Amino acid sequence: MSEAGRPLGVSIIAILIIIGGIMMFLGGPVFAVLGIIYIIVGASLWTGKEWARKAAIILSVLAIITNAVSFNIVGIIINIIVIYYLTREHVKEYFLG
Repeated sequence: MSEAGRPLGVSIIAILIIIGGIMMFLGGPVFAVLGIIYIIVGASLWTGKEWARKAAIILSVLAIITNAVSFNIVGIIINIIVIYYLTREHVKEYFLG
């Protein structure tokens, strides 16, 4: 998993997940654990861990459900794009080595 081989989209998603995790962590004790999970997943995406790709997909599915309940169409679309991207063959290949 060389840094030069990391797809740009993976870098962007990892950074956004880390930022989201920091915001959750700072949001108070209720979100602190979830924030830590997001930070760990984002950092692991950055380093190319396969489990992190799967975890990011799961987090996106959960976010779609949450966004559907709150009628946040933009959030739904963004998470669908994240899932679509993380399931592309060239992205899977990066995580598999």
